Amino acid sequence: MDPDRKHIAESRHAFIMREVELRGTVRIGEIAQRLGVNDVTIRRDIIELDRRGQLTRVHGGAVRSDATTKVEAGKLLIGVIVPNISTNCTSIVRGMEVHARSARARLVLGSSHNEVETEQQCVDRMVGLGVSGIVIAPTVRGTTLDAVSRRATSIPVPVVVLERDLSNVLDGNRLDNVRVDRNHGVALALRHFQRLGHDAVALAIYDSVLVADQIRDGFHGAAAHLGLTHEIDVSLPYASERSEDLTGAIEKLLARCAESGTTALLVHAEGHAGRIVDVALNLGIRIPEDLAIVSYDDIHADLAAVPLTSVSHPNAELGREALTLLVDRIDDVRTSSTPRHIMLLPELTIRSSCAAAVA
Repeated sequence: MDPDRKHIAESRHAFIMREVELRGTVRIGEIAQRLGVNDVTIRRDIIELDRRGQLTRVHGGAVRSDATTKVEAGKLLIGVIVPNISTNCTSIVRGMEVHARSARARLVLGSSHNEVETEQQCVDRMVGLGVSGIVIAPTVRGTTLDAVSRRATSIPVPVVVLERDLSNVLDGNRLDNVRVDRNHGVALALRHFQRLGHDAVALAIYDSVLVADQIRDGFHGAAAHLGLTHEIDVSLPYASERSEDLTGAIEKLLARCAESGTTALLVHAEGHAGRIVDVALNLGIRIPEDLAIVSYDDIHADLAAVPLTSVSHPNAELGREALTLLVDRIDDVRTSSTPRHIMLLPELTIRSSCAAAVA
């Protein structure tokens, strides 16, 4: 083979293997589109990697080579399906991995990409591999909670639903559930504002995230309970790096806060919170002296120009609790047992953006 062509092929192989290791599975069409080549090329690559024993070829794609091997005696095979391999999801899965060793379980990871069809393919594949149970953060985008509940209850192995509240929909209470209490996280932020002397609070949120409604409801409920003025509730555009729309929206938000005497702002998520800090500083607004800010997210909040006070989720513990609950459910699958709903509480990490009392 020509050296250049060989190098290109090896680069494709390395990309395919990274995707397989990260996601547990790949689809030919998706990889071909991402690499800008035709399906035939990727199919040949997968055949070659399968021949080498580096992965296992399946219809339409490939899975990790160990995903179809026999699980060692006494060891559980557990499926995990998340919307995407984001920082939050990764830390949740890491929490599962820590407990998996002591539970003698091996994880098979799949990503739904927030698509119902892809999610169902992940479920079917995992059931076909013989998993003993599945932890799933079901896709809710483009569907209804009733439909989500029906899909989850139809899975033919024990299931634990992760980070979705299905308690008020048909059959939702039949499902084991582990999630974070976002209302508590919002209340932590607003109580902190109040202790520092702020009596008027504002909310800035990216409405396209799945949890926007939960955070908004928690904000208005907690503000009313605490007797805080809370008239400003702004939806922000996507936090792209060079978004003039976002900068303009932030400038309008900051002007409204100044005009109304609002001195405290809760922001979801930290990408938006960091941009608000930058725009405020450019306008001569002091953080926290003129405006105190709390970010509802804590992945890189400490790296903002003014380190952000933030609501942080116990992601690793979330993963550990979900896996523990599933293993327990698998152990007593032949007996009737009341479904369990576990709520974990976020914490408030105090940094410079909201650390001083109102002057």
